[in-house]
Amino acid sequence: MSNPARQLSQSHDMTAKVAQMPQTRAGLALTQFRARATGMCAQRWAISDLNPA
Repeated sequence: MSNPARQLSQSHDMTAKVAQMPQTRAGLALTQFRARATGMCAQRWAISDLNPA
């Protein structure tokens, strides 16, 4: 038989790991979005510098 305190501790550990996964994925997505947005802005700036209106 398992110890109830041990089961509760394992359940809490698993919950913490599952809760951390979306945070990690969101952080990675934000980092990638920033990189793409920065690249696009730099590209637009370079084009506007070449073709002033």
